[in-house]
Amino acid sequence: MFDLGTEWLTRNGVGFLLPSFRVMLASAAGPGSNDPLELDLLDASLDDGERWVRSELWRLRAGEELRRGNTAHGIELLERGIALAQGQGALLLVERSTATLTEVRS
Repeated sequence: MFDLGTEWLTRNGVGFLLPSFRVMLASAAGPGSNDPLELDLLDASLDDGERWVRSELWRLRAGEELRRGNTAHGIELLERGIALAQGQGALLLVERSTATLTEVRS
């Protein structure tokens, strides 16, 4: 569904929220299932109106770091994402990153 949404936005020249849709598509794939370079490009493409998904993007980037064995950096990204989501009052994103962090630490 998100694939269709991003295709429609691109085809119709609508750039607003396109990075957010791409983050949600990457989120559906799950942590450890995305190209780290694509995640970096997505992070760079988020503008002020879309910063609400940055903590989810950091959770996905953490998954890639953990998959590569970079546990310390993965944990750092998760902790940064939790702090950001808490500051934004995004409780669902706090819970998602906290669950991933708990899994890593267990």
